[in-house]
Amino acid sequence: LTSFDRCLECEALGARAIWLAGTACAAIGEFERAEFEMSRAMAAMSRRTPSHYLARAAVQRQLSNGGVDRAVDGIDAGMLELGPIVTLVDRAVELEIARGRHAEALTRIDSVIRRLTRRASWLARRAEVLEHLERPLEAAATRRAAVSEIDALPPRHRDSRATRELRRAIVAAGPLADSGSIELVPLPRRDLGAARAVTAPLPTFTNLVPYGSTWEYLDDGSDPGTAWRDVSFAPTVPWSTGAAPLGYGDNEATAISFGPNPAARYITYYFRHVFSVTGAAALTGARFRLVRDDGAVVYLNGVEVGRTNMPGSSDATTLAPLDVDGLYEGVPHDLILDHSLLVDGDNVLAVEVHQSSPSSADLRFDGEFLVNDEIVTLTRGPYLQRVSPDSAVIRWRTSGATDSSVWIGPAPGSLVVAATDPALRSDHEVLVSGLAAATDYYYAVGSVGGMLAGDTADHSFRTHPTIGSSVPTRIWAIGDSGTANLDAGAVRDAYLGYAAGAHTDVWLMLGDNAYFSGFDLEYQVAVFDMYSELLRNTCVWPTIGNHDAYTADSDSMTGAYYDIFTLPMAGESGGLASGTEAYYSFDHGDIHFVCLDSQDTDRSATGAMFTWLRQDLQNTLANWVIAFWHHPPYSKGSHDTDNPFDSGGRSWDMRGEALPILEEAGVDLVLCGHSHSYERSYLLNGHYKTSSTLAPEHVLDSGDGDPAVDGEYAKATLGIAPAEGAVYVVAGSSGIVGPGTLDHPAMCV
Repeated sequence: LTSFDRCLECEALGARAIWLAGTACAAIGEFERAEFEMSRAMAAMSRRTPSHYLARAAVQRQLSNGGVDRAVDGIDAGMLELGPIVTLVDRAVELEIARGRHAEALTRIDSVIRRLTRRASWLARRAEVLEHLERPLEAAATRRAAVSEIDALPPRHRDSRATRELRRAIVAAGPLADSGSIELVPLPRRDLGAARAVTAPLPTFTNLVPYGSTWEYLDDGSDPGTAWRDVSFAPTVPWSTGAAPLGYGDNEATAISFGPNPAARYITYYFRHVFSVTGAAALTGARFRLVRDDGAVVYLNGVEVGRTNMPGSSDATTLAPLDVDGLYEGVPHDLILDHSLLVDGDNVLAVEVHQSSPSSADLRFDGEFLVNDEIVTLTRGPYLQRVSPDSAVIRWRTSGATDSSVWIGPAPGSLVVAATDPALRSDHEVLVSGLAAATDYYYAVGSVGGMLAGDTADHSFRTHPTIGSSVPTRIWAIGDSGTANLDAGAVRDAYLGYAAGAHTDVWLMLGDNAYFSGFDLEYQVAVFDMYSELLRNTCVWPTIGNHDAYTADSDSMTGAYYDIFTLPMAGESGGLASGTEAYYSFDHGDIHFVCLDSQDTDRSATGAMFTWLRQDLQNTLANWVIAFWHHPPYSKGSHDTDNPFDSGGRSWDMRGEALPILEEAGVDLVLCGHSHSYERSYLLNGHYKTSSTLAPEHVLDSGDGDPAVDGEYAKATLGIAPAEGAVYVVAGSSGIVGPGTLDHPAMCV
């Protein structure tokens, strides 16, 4: 950990520093934290190598809670990104054997044997696994094949010491069959990375302003106005200059002033760097990888091109909403900029960095500016957001900044332009309105230069039915699905197999949508790569979890979670306007959905969220009410909701404050995640304390709810009526399963 501090004295080494902290934690036996830090570092890296995945797997293997399983998942994630590299497969085989999954180990070994020309050592391992599987004849045949391959080698290879020892070990391991013919295990269908086929690789960028460059800066607490953002700016008193990283209290290369009073430090600091461009007209993309503590606004040639951890409007006195501390201070934030602003000759990058508090102990700034001249490609999506009976938002990401166009129509091949946005951007968000309710539309996305994706049968969406209409509705709810591992893929595939091609009307994500810290890259792998086929034709409605909130702030609606999702703030999809994307409601026919923020919003009875909740529920005329958030009111899974200190008391707060409001308004179903288990309650009402206080009057129906056994749960009133019972579900097992007694008395399952 001391070395970690030294690392921060170097250039902008956010990911490297975090990685070093992880290895230090591993060295002193803090394996849980080591895994967490290593995973955060890998998420922030622009390029990961097999050694990163191998080192993390070694740490994961030491964990007492499913460590070997987590290590296997981590190695699989490495192969998903880097391909079936032999060193990764070798470690995966070792781990499969360690957890007694010899059939899976055999499959992995055979996948390597198919690709190698010198296979003797792998054939020897194959024979060992076959013996464990009690398949001695195949093991003998495999040993014979291994010996035959060694004997066929040229003398200089065959007679080496290592090869002779390998041959002796194979012969000593067991009998050899007369024939060396073997039949390899067929490769299983593992479609975790199928989405990568439709996601173009990121282009190669040229670095025009590297990390550690020299910047002009103003650190006297004054407001320079707006002229400083222009390339022609010539101050009367020259600004100071220094090499990045610049700041104070954070192992900076250039120390700047925070003012005379440590308790009332300057809020905003200003930085400029002039650089030269040749062939600006040929460029197709630009990006700025910014290290900032705490918030920043970025300008290119006088035009604002991006902001991070800053509200929509700001001046020299505006505080950054989120305090960036610890290891997050060195994590770069990738901003895609409008490359059309670049000109041949001199250009200027101008950045204002804002503190979150006048007493902030440190400040840090650095960045690198990159450009490319390759053809703009699709790098994310398209995906659907905020669907209503008469509109839908369509989003996608491109490798460079372009204008935005959306085409829609009744069938592929019959599309017309429905909406455009001339602004150049790489994260595209287009509202298509004036649509008919409960209608299927096909679409494509692109720019005035043409379509980038769509105009196919699987690029489609269905508008919501008219509010209040009663229609069959298929809902898929997944919680803690952001693990980006084989388990998450298996849950996805199981659902798609069950649905058998039927349309998913409502898709809910119950939080922890992207492990481990909710970085944009983690969302790419855990959401956009994992669910690409669904996202292009199904609208997803998320709630924020604790892992998402590591890099997001609900009060300011900043961070990757809020950047990625477009959620109702003004009742755009039904329900009462909440004024925030942190909590919201929407309608699908006669079902009213309510999303609450159990993680990052005030949970007091008189706070804004629960005040809005009461008004929203009073306003709805729907027959059904379904609520969802992250922290469950009842669970005995990996989280114990009887513990008032578990997760900062969030489950206690939601049970004590949200449930009385919801049950008084006739809620029917509550869906949560967080606890890594599946639990489902009886029909309940009025149980707001610990499990030991559950009384018969709280259980309105103690049957199993199965129509074929005890019968379904029934409520006396069609429509909303208070205190007639609700079912509570914990579905935090969509990507990971944790330990727990699973014996909460309110739970039927």
